[in-house]
Amino acid sequence: MISAIIPVKNGEDFIKEAIDSLVAQGEIVREIIIVNNGSTDGTETIVSNYPDDRIKLVHSDIPNLPLSRNIGVEHATCPWLYFLDADDRVYPGALQALLEAAPEEDGNAVVYGDYQRLSVDGVAFGPRGLLPDRRKPEGDVLSAFLTGNKMIVGSQIVRADWFRKLGGFNPAIRFAEDWEFWCRLAAAATFRFVPGLIVLGYRMQPTSMSHHKVLSFDQFQVVLDEIFSQPNILSNPKALSLRKRAETNCKAYICTEAVRTRAHLAAFKAYLRAMQHYPADALRTTGKYIGAYWGL
Repeated sequence: MISAIIPVKNGEDFIKEAIDSLVAQGEIVREIIIVNNGSTDGTETIVSNYPDDRIKLVHSDIPNLPLSRNIGVEHATCPWLYFLDADDRVYPGALQALLEAAPEEDGNAVVYGDYQRLSVDGVAFGPRGLLPDRRKPEGDVLSAFLTGNKMIVGSQIVRADWFRKLGGFNPAIRFAEDWEFWCRLAAAATFRFVPGLIVLGYRMQPTSMSHHKVLSFDQFQVVLDEIFSQPNILSNPKALSLRKRAETNCKAYICTEAVRTRAHLAAFKAYLRAMQHYPADALRTTGKYIGAYWGL
């Protein structure tokens, strides 16, 4: 069974759609925990009046996304956790498919699939549907995840005992906090990937942190410092090389996001910085740059 957790602040435009998508998963979703971060719109009324007794409304006065997810986990009672942002939605049958793919061994902490980008209106766009056999890392994924985040929040289920054992998301990290947590988790447990499974509809909000302005490498520097200060990661003999690749991938991500916001000069400058930082990854970096223009 799965405990679903949705942190929300002023999400009246999308929160019902998010809850609807969880309710449609059926009885495997045992509870839907909404963590309301001081909404001043109609969010609380919509949630309170939703006709499903699995919904638990929790209040938090601190507008901190990783903390809100952790608060939701404090109220969760199921062996698996599922985190969904209030403006996203999970596709029919996706959580059942993840649960069926979950290995029985306790050493597996995450089962994940892929995602589909959505416009603000909820319409799927981009050619991801043309990549049904796209593979992502599984098993011991630490080295792969140290070079860059491989999954988006909402595309996975997480074992609750592992989440609690590692202390959950770090509230001190306000950008890419999920990547930092996945790395900590990958250092201790294995991940399972389900190819061809689109779990999440990820809404590209023009006002979201990642999509309304050109990102700065300083935003990534904080999370990189946190990841590579972990003793069991720092002791990896390839740690320095992995960090250099991670820095390159962050610069490449800045480039691709600039393309998506049509900041083409900033995108080209970010592309050059990524190329200069780690020339060995030139082909991959160029592929990301070109792919961004095709919506990949």
